[in-house]
Amino acid sequence: MIEYSGARSSNAGDDFHELWVTRQAIRLLSNDDDLEAIAVEGLTASDAASSSQDTWNGVDCTQYFGGRYAIQATSIRIEQLKYSSANPQRPWTVARLIGGTRRDRSVIGRLAKAWKGLASFRPRHSPPLAVLISNQPVHQQVLSAVKRSAAHPLTIPRRKPSAQADPEILLAYATGLNASEFQAFASALQFECGTGSRFALEEQALQAIAEWTDQDIQGAFAGLKQFVRRMMMPEATGELITRQSVLLQLGVSDNAALFPCPPEVTTTKNPVSRVPVREAISRLRSEVQYLCLHGHTGVGKTTALQEIEAGLSTGSIMVKYDCYGGGRYMDPSALRHRPPDAFLQLTNEVAARLNLPLLVGRQRGADYPRLFVKRLEYAASALGAQHTDALIVIAIDAADNAIVAAQNREPVEMCFVRDFVLLSDIPENVRFIVTTRTGRLGDLQLPSRYSVMEIKQFSQSETADNVAHMWNAPQSWIEDFHHFSGGNPRVQAYAFKVDGAHPSTAIERLKPSGKTLDEIFRQQFNDALRKGGGHTQVTKLCAALIALPRPVPLTDLAVVLENTEAELVDICLDLAPGIRLQ
Repeated sequence: MIEYSGARSSNAGDDFHELWVTRQAIRLLSNDDDLEAIAVEGLTASDAASSSQDTWNGVDCTQYFGGRYAIQATSIRIEQLKYSSANPQRPWTVARLIGGTRRDRSVIGRLAKAWKGLASFRPRHSPPLAVLISNQPVHQQVLSAVKRSAAHPLTIPRRKPSAQADPEILLAYATGLNASEFQAFASALQFECGTGSRFALEEQALQAIAEWTDQDIQGAFAGLKQFVRRMMMPEATGELITRQSVLLQLGVSDNAALFPCPPEVTTTKNPVSRVPVREAISRLRSEVQYLCLHGHTGVGKTTALQEIEAGLSTGSIMVKYDCYGGGRYMDPSALRHRPPDAFLQLTNEVAARLNLPLLVGRQRGADYPRLFVKRLEYAASALGAQHTDALIVIAIDAADNAIVAAQNREPVEMCFVRDFVLLSDIPENVRFIVTTRTGRLGDLQLPSRYSVMEIKQFSQSETADNVAHMWNAPQSWIEDFHHFSGGNPRVQAYAFKVDGAHPSTAIERLKPSGKTLDEIFRQQFNDALRKGGGHTQVTKLCAALIALPRPVPLTDLAVVLENTEAELVDICLDLAPGIRLQ
């Protein structure tokens, strides 16, 4: 007998329904998909009014994506939950699905009736998904019959067929749909049933949650469960669970109270696969728990995180903390270096990504690093129960920017990166990654447990792969483009996107005679000021370049300016192609 938070086997189905919806409600706080609202025991009141109430009797949960009502939602998913603690191995056969005194009272009949009612209400949109969710497995005969029905239209008899008829005919008759409707319904019908299904993974996570004894966590979870239970009462029929209603249950009114520093990172389309990144993935999936990726500006450290995330094992998540914040990390209204903000964002994003009741609000005098680690341990145990090989990866992107922001405050403020890199004894399925410019690697003061890997400029073959995403260039052009761009991914991306001209003209924008050199230099100069964290270093570099005869040896320039060569390389690359390293 399985119990969820003390539920007896007699009402395990109802309790699982509550817990299922509670976990989906937490999804509303995440930005992973377009989930906008959830209705339990049917649809929202205005949608349900489009048909008689018994149309929706087969719907335990409705999820609205991209809108809160059927007429505006981009997609809808209706779910019917079936849980059995007494016979968890009993399969869903054709006979079980169509069984009942009347065909519209059968499991498949009620789901089809709700599907048709909802599909007819939104003719300009894609049909809703209809999902049977159960801890009991579905028979292969059912899956095969549904697959055939979706591929080919059937001739459905008007009278009830004999039990010896083809399974797809039996299913089609039980739905009460016509031939074209049943073919569309079969295409939209999904089963999340038995071992290995999403249901089983949810069940494993809930078993892990049921074992948690922390009063703080159990209290927050109990509050959400109680809210869902109220929403399942008859008097709440037709009401929606939204992000705002979940936030209110957590004692806040604004998403920013739980997620103060959301990422502002642009995803790179068609990133070039790189050897050091593939090596990093391999090391993270094996034994390395602490990793630092460093490189000069524009070499693709943020894009490397994107490639690492794509290469993780099934079920893994990566939570990226964006220290750069779209260049606004020095803006007093958008600071990201403070420990309460950073650890609050990390803690709650992990919880939301895994649909776990581990959310935490602002607390006066709270030890935020300790709260983060404590909840990270619970999250790791829940994920481990679902996927034995899955990882939770916490990535701090552009950590050096956070340190610069803290140092530029008057007086100097504490930076969360100092605490983060000192965290140790993390769960076995958790990985920490920090990225930084090479010139500021020392500022992170990394403990010896961190493995350090450098991300370098593109090799010529990587430049060729990058160019291939834009056009089929001749080899000689690729060699020139690699030379003039210095193999820097950011400079190459900039050269390709300016003016919207054909990619073959990109080299012209990198040459000293390029028509838009002044505009490029002004924009890159402003970008360098933001990325560098202040005017002093950039101003000193420019002054030295004016005063010294060119070309200026980097070693000499470093001595004059009292900088390391690595720091100067970063500034020069920020100013590329206005300044060229050669």
